[in-house]
Amino acid sequence: MPRYEFTEGSSSKFWQIDLKGSSFTTTYGKIGTSGQTSLKEYGDAAAAKKEHAKLIAEKTKKGYVLAGKAPVGKAIAKPAKAVPLKAAKPAVAAKTAGTPLEKQIDADPDNGDAWTVYADWLQSQGDPRGELAVVQERLATDPKNAAMLSAEKKLLKDHRDSMIGGFAKYMCRSGKRDIAGITRKPDLGPDDREGDEDAAPIRVGWRAGFITSAFVGYPGMEWSPAGSGGGDDDDDQDDEGGNSVDFSKLLLEVLASPATRFLTSLHLGMPTHVDHGEADYTQVIKKLVTSETLGRLRKLYLGDIDDEETMISSIFLGDLSKLWPKLSKLRSLTLRASGMKLGAIALPELRELTIISGGLDNKVLASICAAKLPKLEKLELWFGRERYGGNCKVKDLRPILDGTTFKALKHLGLRNGEFADELAAALPGAKILKQLTALDLSKGTMTEVGVKAMADHKDVFSHLRKLDLSDNYLGTSEKLASTLMTAVRTKPQRKAHISGDGTIYRYAAIGE
Repeated sequence: MPRYEFTEGSSSKFWQIDLKGSSFTTTYGKIGTSGQTSLKEYGDAAAAKKEHAKLIAEKTKKGYVLAGKAPVGKAIAKPAKAVPLKAAKPAVAAKTAGTPLEKQIDADPDNGDAWTVYADWLQSQGDPRGELAVVQERLATDPKNAAMLSAEKKLLKDHRDSMIGGFAKYMCRSGKRDIAGITRKPDLGPDDREGDEDAAPIRVGWRAGFITSAFVGYPGMEWSPAGSGGGDDDDDQDDEGGNSVDFSKLLLEVLASPATRFLTSLHLGMPTHVDHGEADYTQVIKKLVTSETLGRLRKLYLGDIDDEETMISSIFLGDLSKLWPKLSKLRSLTLRASGMKLGAIALPELRELTIISGGLDNKVLASICAAKLPKLEKLELWFGRERYGGNCKVKDLRPILDGTTFKALKHLGLRNGEFADELAAALPGAKILKQLTALDLSKGTMTEVGVKAMADHKDVFSHLRKLDLSDNYLGTSEKLASTLMTAVRTKPQRKAHISGDGTIYRYAAIGE
C-alpha cells in the first residue's frame, strides 16, 4: 500500500492507506513502529475512493510525501532530539472577590449583568483580570474589533502567569506563545472537529476573563512548546522514555487555577501519549473525584478522543461510581469508551446522557436503566459489536421501553446496534414511544425486516417530529421506510459485505 512519510524538525512519522472496494485501511504512527490501524467502510466503492483521494490530498498538503521522495524545495530531515516537556507549575492566585457576586454567577452562569458587575469590581481592585473581562465582554458582541483583539492579546501575554499559571504553555499551538482568546472557539467533540495535529493540548472557552469551558488532553504527536524548535515530542513521551507530562497532575492544576473559578464544561481527551495505543482513565478518575470543580460542572465529556488517536475499543474509563455524588449540577454527560463501570447513578439535574461504545456491556445498561435521572430529556445509547463486548439485547432495554423510568424523556437514541431488526419489531408495543418526540435508530444493522415491522404499525410513529434510520442496511426497503412519517431520515445507507462463500455480513457502524 502507498506509504507517506513526514520527517521535518523533530517529526518522524508515517501514514499509509490501502483502498479495497468500498473500504480502506489506514496505518499511522512513528517511523520505526508498527503504528495503529483503522478500517473505514462506505456504502459503495465510489464513496470510498472519493474519501481515499481526499485524505491523501490532506496529508500531502500537510507535508507528507511518498516514502523515498523529498517534498518540493526540501530535503528529508532527520528527526531532531525533542525538547522535554516540563511539568506545569502551580498557578499563581489572582485576586478574586469573596463576594455574593461569585455565588450569583455560580447559580446562574448565563447572567450577563452579574459578570459585568464582577468585571468592574475586579478592575477597581487593580486586578488585570478585570481589564481582560471588560475587553472580552466587548469582543463577545464585537468580535472583529481590532483594538480589543490587540488589547486581549497583550493582556494574556503580559499576565499569563498570574491569571493562568504554569500550564499556560499548553494552551498555545505547537511552537507558539499566543493564547487563543474569546473569539476562538475550542474544538470539542471528536465527531465535530477535524484532526489538528498542531492543536493546543488545552483548549478553552472564555467568559469575561475566566475559562468557562475546557478541553484537556495529552500533547499530540505534532505538538511542542514554544522555543523547542517545533515538531513533536515523541522521544520524550514514549514508553521507553517515560511520560514527561503527568496528565492527572496537569488536570488538577487546571481545575485549581483561579482562571477556572467558573468552569462549567469539561472535556477530557487522551490521558496518555498516542503511542501507548490505549486510553486508560482509571487513575485520572481517582484524582478527578478530589476536585471541588466537579460541583460546578454542567457538562462533562469523558473520552473526547478521535479514532486517529486511538480506537474506541481501547478507551477505558474504569469505575465512575464515585463521580456521581460530586456532580450535583451536571446537565449533560457523554461517555465515549468500551470499558466502564457505572454503579448506582443519581444525577438530579441531568438532562442529556450519551453513551458511545463499540461494545456496550449489559451490566452498564442495567446501571443506566436503574439510574435516578428525574429530569432526563435525551438519552442516546450506542451498543457496538458483539466481538468487542457488545452483549446487550432487546430484553435488557425493557425498563426503558416499558416507560417505567425516565418520565421526562423526549429524545431516545438506540444506535449502533447489531440487534436493530429485533428492536424495530419491539418498538410498536413500547409504552415509552408515546412520550417521545424524536427516535434515533441510526448506525445499526436494520434491514427490510425491521422496516416492515415498523411499517405494519406506522401509526404509532406518526406523532414523532424526527425518526432517524440512516446508516443501516435498508436496501430496497428505503422507500418503504420513508413512508413511516413525514420527518424520517434514511440517507445514507450501507451495503452488506458478501464473502467469497456467499456469507452476508452486516456490522454496527462503530466497533473498534
